Amino acid sequence: MDRISVLIFNTLSARQGLSLPGIGDLYVETEPAVMEQAGVVTPPKYRVVLADESSKGLPSVVKLIATVQGTDEEQAKEQYTEWLAAACTEAGVVIPSVGKVQDGVFVVASDLERALNPGVVSPVYLPDNVGVKRVVTWIVLAIVVGVGLSVVLILWIESRSQIQGVNRMLPEEVPAVVDTTSVTQQSVVNDTVVDTLSATSVRPVAADSVPKAPKPAAPSVQGKYKVIVGTYSTEANADKFIASAKQKNDTLHYEKLPRPNGRIMVVAYASDSEQEAQRMLRTLNEIFPGSWILKK
Repeated sequence: MDRISVLIFNTLSARQGLSLPGIGDLYVETEPAVMEQAGVVTPPKYRVVLADESSKGLPSVVKLIATVQGTDEEQAKEQYTEWLAAACTEAGVVIPSVGKVQDGVFVVASDLERALNPGVVSPVYLPDNVGVKRVVTWIVLAIVVGVGLSVVLILWIESRSQIQGVNRMLPEEVPAVVDTTSVTQQSVVNDTVVDTLSATSVRPVAADSVPKAPKPAAPSVQGKYKVIVGTYSTEANADKFIASAKQKNDTLHYEKLPRPNGRIMVVAYASDSEQEAQRMLRTLNEIFPGSWILKK
């Protein structure tokens, strides 16, 4: 899935909305419980709605692209125009894992549907000859169960994210435990050494004589599996992206990769190992959302 489709998917799955120039506004609303027939109630659920462009005052996807990728709106608009041209098919505007827009109607994809409604939204069958109060009770119960399942899922996802974040912050080596007895004995010796050194002159060490730590080598961009962090129609735009990318992470080696169709890809990492490329892709996606792997 390309980075713009990922951005649209993440926005809608978070139950927020955005404006897609040339398509319209996509936003999420709650569909209330419905009694389709006597004794059968469909619980409430979230659904994606397509409205006329700018009718809801939602943020433009172009501004979101510029914010996420750290580029100006002109470059973001160019990327969106290229993406929209590729998304337009005979079947309508197809957005991977999000849905399809055809004849002014939005049809949600199964991936986004599962993200919006993680619990199974199935009809609730009520017993025969129930009164209005009991129907209301069943509806309220269905709402509570649906909300409860959503809250539990959200808390579970957040707890896993926090655990993963803590694991990333743990040091690779645990410092050794200090022997306080040795420290106490050593402090007596150190006091004597300090007194001795204070009576002598200490020559300053020249800055040039202090060896500098070598700068870590940039990850290789030579390999069968290349991690692509950007695609542009002109070399000038690719250079602008590389300049802004170096401000985010200057330890990477960015390389331009021209394609037969005239577009220019920006490679940040490559390896002959698919596993290593996938590992680096997860890291780079935190810096450049929507990065992907090109196999050559």
